[in-house]
Amino acid sequence: MTAQPYLRHDSRFNGVLGFAALGWLRHRGSPGRSHADSAATTAPRPRVGRTEEGDPPIDIRHKGYPVTRLAISLLTGAMVLAGTSAFAESVKFKDAKGDDNGPGSYTYPTDTVYTKGSFDLRKVALEDDGDEIEVTVEVGAKIKDPWDSKAWDGNGFSLQMVFIFLDTKAGGHTKTIPGLNVDFAAGHEWDKVLIISPQGNTRVQSEINSKAKDLKGDIVLPLKVKARGKKLVASFPKDKVGGGVSKSWGYQVLMQSNEGFPDKTDLLTRKVNEYGGGHRFGGGCDYDWDPHVMDMLGEQADLKAYTCKSKTDGKRAAIKMVKP
Repeated sequence: MTAQPYLRHDSRFNGVLGFAALGWLRHRGSPGRSHADSAATTAPRPRVGRTEEGDPPIDIRHKGYPVTRLAISLLTGAMVLAGTSAFAESVKFKDAKGDDNGPGSYTYPTDTVYTKGSFDLRKVALEDDGDEIEVTVEVGAKIKDPWDSKAWDGNGFSLQMVFIFLDTKAGGHTKTIPGLNVDFAAGHEWDKVLIISPQGNTRVQSEINSKAKDLKGDIVLPLKVKARGKKLVASFPKDKVGGGVSKSWGYQVLMQSNEGFPDKTDLLTRKVNEYGGGHRFGGGCDYDWDPHVMDMLGEQADLKAYTCKSKTDGKRAAIKMVKP
């Protein structure tokens, strides 16, 4: 995995500077005009009042430049900048190709809707966008909607379920969302988790209320979600996340599959069993100690650190955040 943070220059900043520069050139005289032309347009005129009908009041000029008008142009630009962000921060991550097998042994369900690469996490980007944070998740296959999600108030895709965990401050949760079957290691606790689901927010919130009450204050649902080719693009309210994207945060993204008929304790996640089936991942164990995660950011060695001896004897894997 390669982390690729970058600082995106806001186009509004360029626009403001361009506006101010245009104001300077208009009144100073453009490079293509002769000195005589510039002199003609900057000849002294009355300081106040109107010289002809419709002619506006003239401000004091200095060295032939419209000082007051230039100052107004620059002041306007500064005021626009004061009300907007000149720089919008973003972080980007790349993940290895072909590692969508959990701890190394997992297999896809056998039904043909589960196309190879559908759960292979390739790229993740989080980007400030005004009052929102835009999250883009790219996988190794085209995002499809074989189960017609619009018919059940869904978001235009059917298979993927993505959890974006954020470590924004000291402390937080080690326990994760029910059904993922992993914890976070000490020192890598999460503070907020963003969920991208095919299910509409009403269904997801209902599941949260019944299965994750103790975590619901730190679970953030999207304002909107779109599927574009191999990408899922979702926007989340910045105030619910706790501020804009920061390179000082820790990040982890877990790839799962949407299950419309989940186990009574699982939050819309698909099981990993010892033996796979039409709609079950294989290669795990049947006692719910194995991580129900197909892919994640960074090395997946931590996913192997689980034991699964019986229904009551086992230990879940503890995973870590990654930093930009």
